[in-house]
Amino acid sequence: MIMGDRGKIVDICRRLYDRGHIVSKCGNVSCRTNDGELLITPSRFKKSFLKADEMCVIDLDGNFLGGNGNISSEYRVHCAAYRKRPDVNAVVHAHSPYSVACSLATISFEYPLLPETALSLGSIPTIPYAAPGSEELALAVAPYFTDHNAVILERHGVVALGNDLEEAFDRLEDVEHAAKIAYFVSVKGRIPVMGRAQLLSMVNFAKKQGFPVPEVAMRLLHRILAK
Repeated sequence: MIMGDRGKIVDICRRLYDRGHIVSKCGNVSCRTNDGELLITPSRFKKSFLKADEMCVIDLDGNFLGGNGNISSEYRVHCAAYRKRPDVNAVVHAHSPYSVACSLATISFEYPLLPETALSLGSIPTIPYAAPGSEELALAVAPYFTDHNAVILERHGVVALGNDLEEAFDRLEDVEHAAKIAYFVSVKGRIPVMGRAQLLSMVNFAKKQGFPVPEVAMRLLHRILAK
């Protein structure tokens, strides 16, 4: 990834809209620049029509450095992720509907439901509700960024982190895919999570085959297996 790629942010925003993760003017995307600053989408813009020259530039404390001037209201969450994780270069936040629905139905993703999601993310916590764009929300979610690459915000969607924009987008899609399946299963009653034996077999197989499991995901899987 060439960090600070405005065109890539535009592309991600359009894909978020096309895939149904966002509607109207919601959602926000950011990435680090080569100078250590952050490019972030502006507030009150339809992301599906966003242009490359409409991005805002801020520092890690959220101070405005240039661009459109209407910084995304969720800049505090983005800044918290970058301060916690020097390895993170992109953050994608969207109001993915099945993830929101699962947060309202108190469906937990602490234990993996799908092998693919387990290997990509480990576990996905749901953060209790705090007002969107508030300092309270940023403070609530920040501790989870240390050990997770994606979280669900109660009533408010998904925040996914990545080494680049493509990885962050893929992780958001992984969360929504698991949430969609969980939602469909929930109408039948109990949602069966992966058992310890299944997880252990999967972890051992991934190691044997040399699958590129992110360090964060593997650490979370080992934490689950240790319980």
